[in-house]
Amino acid sequence: IGPYTAAAILSIAYGEPYPVLDGNVERVLARILRLKENPRKTAVKKRLREIAGSWMPRDQASSFNQAMMELGALICTPATPGCSECPVSKHCLAAEHRDAEKFPRLPKRRKTIPVELEAGIVRRGERFLLERIEGFDYLEGLWLFPLADTEDGGIEKRLARILRTKLETTAELKTVRHSITFRRLNLQPRLLKTGRFSLEGKPAFRWARIEELGNVLPVSSLCLKIAGRIREET
Repeated sequence: IGPYTAAAILSIAYGEPYPVLDGNVERVLARILRLKENPRKTAVKKRLREIAGSWMPRDQASSFNQAMMELGALICTPATPGCSECPVSKHCLAAEHRDAEKFPRLPKRRKTIPVELEAGIVRRGERFLLERIEGFDYLEGLWLFPLADTEDGGIEKRLARILRTKLETTAELKTVRHSITFRRLNLQPRLLKTGRFSLEGKPAFRWARIEELGNVLPVSSLCLKIAGRIREET
């Protein structure tokens, strides 16, 4: 369990003096302190937890935590803080400066970027061609069905160049949608028929069975989604 759940159980169920730090409490503390830093950062979160712990009455840990959470949920709300109704406003620096709505200071969310990809499904008996990904920073070092950017000519063109063989799409599976940080991936798996080729001198490629994915080989959840499509549709 995480620190939030552990603190909630220890304080609310057992009365132990452990401060709970959820989003509501972070917001309350950030406004009381008029915190200039991002409260989600590990070092800042640690400091906030220490401050909350120093304010906590040792014999009223449960009441303190529940009061802080309710204060954030009902009065010290994100967009319209009710400073005039707040029981701790006289101790709050943001209320004093009349700028509570500017806190906490969180980084703006990055705009979602759509990424159009193709995956090549090359099969030899019960084994599939996999590639250790390089050049896609968000999948670097993981094994995956070979990928290509749709705008760069697609997977047929890329694999034909690398494997030095002819390729032909025999079927398209349903599109796989996947999100990684701010990227929204739309991936088209293609079943490929190939000529003869060898993986000698190509250490970034190997053959593997579906059941090896995530067990023998480190893979991303995207790889497992594609494997699921293969099971369902082939």
